[in-house]
Amino acid sequence: MNEAQVWAAIGLMASMLLSVMTVISRSFTRTMRAEFKAFRFEMASEFTAVRSEMASEFTAVRSEMASEFKAVRADIGAIDRDVQVLYRRALGGETE
Repeated sequence: MNEAQVWAAIGLMASMLLSVMTVISRSFTRTMRAEFKAFRFEMASEFTAVRSEMASEFTAVRSEMASEFKAVRADIGAIDRDVQVLYRRALGGETE
C-alpha cells in the first residue's frame, strides 16, 4: 500500500468508528428517553393512587372524629346535668 491508500484506509476507519458511535449514542438516547417516560408515567399513577388512598383515609378519620366528638359532647351534657342536680341538692335543699 502506498501512502495515499494508507490515508484513505485511516479515513475510512475513522468514519466507520464515528458512524458506529453515532448509532450507539442515538440508540442509547432513545432507550433512555423511553425508560424515563415510562418511569414518569408509573410514578404519576402511583402518586395518584396514594393521593386517592390518603383522601379516603382522611375522610374516614374525619367521620370517626366527628362521631367521637359527638359522643364526648353527649357525655359532657350528661355530666353537666348531674352537676346541676348535685348543685341544686347542695344549695337548694331538694330531696328525692
